[in-house]
Amino acid sequence: MGFNVAECGMSNYVRTELSLASSLNMAYMTSDLDPRIHPESQSRSPLWNLIRDNAAMAYVKKQGYETVAFATGFPWSELDGADLYLAPDPLRGGLTEFESLALETTAFRAAEDEGLLNVEAIAFNRFRERTRFALDTLPALAKRDGPKFIFAHILLPHPPFVFAEDGSRADAVSFLNEDDKYTAREFSEGYAMQVTFANREITRIVKEIIANSETPPVIIIQGDHGPWLQTKERRLSILNAYYLPGHADAISETITPVNTFRIVFDLYLGGEFGLLPDQGYFSPVPNQYDFELVSNRCKPK
Repeated sequence: MGFNVAECGMSNYVRTELSLASSLNMAYMTSDLDPRIHPESQSRSPLWNLIRDNAAMAYVKKQGYETVAFATGFPWSELDGADLYLAPDPLRGGLTEFESLALETTAFRAAEDEGLLNVEAIAFNRFRERTRFALDTLPALAKRDGPKFIFAHILLPHPPFVFAEDGSRADAVSFLNEDDKYTAREFSEGYAMQVTFANREITRIVKEIIANSETPPVIIIQGDHGPWLQTKERRLSILNAYYLPGHADAISETITPVNTFRIVFDLYLGGEFGLLPDQGYFSPVPNQYDFELVSNRCKPK
């Protein structure tokens, strides 16, 4: 389809909040952005602020672009300041991931323990609805008039595992053990299942977007981190694919997300951002700013 896929694609960070804050602000996470970002800090608020009020969307708005974003279910990543903020009908029922977490720590837990409420099943259903809504809505947005910057954070193949390979409903609870945790085997099975589904859906969506666009679109398909329960290197391994009309060879095989919007804005919007060194960092929980540089051992063929 004309995509350039970074053969040695690597994320800059192993956690979603760090990765989104970095890519959307075209910067590494340092105290220059917020003094609370330092190795001893456990505060996640700086990342949430950087995601919601990010530099990339501010820049394209100044260039006259309409900004579009989808609901994610997590308050810290809801880009509801976009010109067009899209979410499935709340009347269809279900909880956001944040709401389900809150209920797990309140009196509702007692009702669940008595079998009167299944918070987990409700949240899984909502996750499925939200994901399905974004996948079905994306192609139609290409027909909207005017320049558009559309950001969709699709949490696939991330658990919960709610999609079978053909897109039918999977029983997400069946992948959890009696402690509500994933074993390596069950995680691998669920992950592979949703990878198959996601590959087919993304291929369909991209073809429809290109067909529906009067002006050749710029399309970025990019992971924010690699799979759980893996080595540090694998945790940083991502799909990083670029559809850049007129600039098919503009990216390197080792480009990382911190440079994504830098290169796109320089190529198409007259930006002068330049590129930063491509680096990946591992960090533990809860000290997620205690960064350890991880070498990219991948060698392009």
